[in-house]
Amino acid sequence: MRLKTFILISLILLFSHCTSPDTDSDNQAPPQLESDAAKINNKIIAVLDEHEITNSDFKNYLRSKYSDLKSILDNNNLSSRLFDSFIEHSILLKSSRNENITITEQEIMDYSGKNHLQLNDNTKRSITDIIRIEKFLYKKVYNNLSISKYEIQKYYNQNRKDFSRKQRIELFQILLSSKEEAIKIRGELLNNPSAFENLAKSKSISQESVKNGYMGSFEKGDLPKEMESVVNYLPVNQISRVVESQFGFHIFKVSERKRGRQKYLKDLSEDIEKIIFNKKMIYEFTRYMKILRKNIKVTINYDNFFFDYQDLKGA
Repeated sequence: MRLKTFILISLILLFSHCTSPDTDSDNQAPPQLESDAAKINNKIIAVLDEHEITNSDFKNYLRSKYSDLKSILDNNNLSSRLFDSFIEHSILLKSSRNENITITEQEIMDYSGKNHLQLNDNTKRSITDIIRIEKFLYKKVYNNLSISKYEIQKYYNQNRKDFSRKQRIELFQILLSSKEEAIKIRGELLNNPSAFENLAKSKSISQESVKNGYMGSFEKGDLPKEMESVVNYLPVNQISRVVESQFGFHIFKVSERKRGRQKYLKDLSEDIEKIIFNKKMIYEFTRYMKILRKNIKVTINYDNFFFDYQDLKGA
């Protein structure tokens, strides 16, 4: 796997939650409220060095990324976290403009196509900013990141238990509403175990009845204790005793037991590389943002927000 390709894919995922722009309620306000809305939109909520940012700027940023703008504006906590991201976006954009970064029309077209965006003046501007930031971060932060075989091996050794597969069982059930009916059907199954799936389909009240009672594949710890204590020791294709739970009365059958096994490094190397790389990207991004913040004076005017800002520490 080429790391450059993975970096670019990761950056797209980081910055490309874009959808077609939506129109919020500010543009549809009654005439008597338009002047008040305009005043709120024009209020300065942040200053980056000498660059002033208004409520309108923040709303335009949200419009270019999220179709359901109203649900965001109605949620103070979500709006607050998105504002934090917007400030990071603005800092990166301001810093990136000092670099010699070129963006072609073809790159904009490719990006809009991959992310199913309709191009207009707003989305084109937004896409241009996103690509500029991607290239800026790659140049300044991610270009020299690498993952060694030693790091992959070390991660595997430290997290070996996460890469082991426990014994699994393939489980079927018949669920009934009354104990009397469950005992009766269990009696029929003891005489004819092969009838389990037909009876599950015709008698069971569980949603798995359409699949002949097939519940799925389970590891130890996946099921409630009252069920697990029975099925973990149930021989393959044998009929369980009646088990009572909050859902009703169960009869179980284990159709197969699959032995646990360890997943080996050779099969996991690429996945581990992605995990490590994501961790490094987050670390380096956080580190670099601290550097940029030291070089740019950021002033936030919380009293001018169109929403009630929620501090992350107090959330």
